[in-house]
Amino acid sequence: MAEYPKSIRCDQHLSRMVKTRLRLAGIQFETDGFRCAEPACTRHYTEAHGYFDVLDGSVLIDKFQQRCPKCETAMYLMEREAEVEVWLCPAPQCGHVQRMIT
Repeated sequence: MAEYPKSIRCDQHLSRMVKTRLRLAGIQFETDGFRCAEPACTRHYTEAHGYFDVLDGSVLIDKFQQRCPKCETAMYLMEREAEVEVWLCPAPQCGHVQRMIT
């Protein structure tokens, strides 16, 4: 897993996500990732899949993913400053930062 310089935030709750090992039945998928720390939140993030929900062991991939305009990697929400979201590309060779007005 790439080293993340700042916290990955849930794209729904804006709270910090925590590292987790994802083992998802049905698709034989196991990887390092992040999950929202909010109670009952189903949001997860991996570099390969971006943000998605896990419900009863099933993965629900979002159609919308913030993709890096330079390398197409799924970016993550690093922080929100007032009405601006700051997204970061986790690819070590890229590290593109994108600010978006919400």
